Amino acid sequence: MGGVPVVCVTVAKQFREMLTTPTEDLNRMLAIGDVKGAERLLHTFKGNAATLDLDRLSGALRELEHLCRTQASVQAIQEAATGLRNILASAHDALRQATALLIP
Repeated sequence: MGGVPVVCVTVAKQFREMLTTPTEDLNRMLAIGDVKGAERLLHTFKGNAATLDLDRLSGALRELEHLCRTQASVQAIQEAATGLRNILASAHDALRQATALLIP
């Protein structure tokens, strides 16, 4: 296997590993009132999720990013993020299954 498939598998694996931290990172940023930092974090993860066709995850992150950008209250952002952990777990599983299919 060479070229693009190897790159795709590598990127998918790296992103899958990164999916273990965004909820904690987001909560930490919001706890100190760093809404701009939270917006940047969400924007980055949203772009990576969209690149990997994780539509449900990128949509949820887009909504949270919008709340940050429009200066919603920290409480409103935290409430909107309550389902994020399950969506992240689903995306993690989808990436695990996809990479398993690409690697014999």
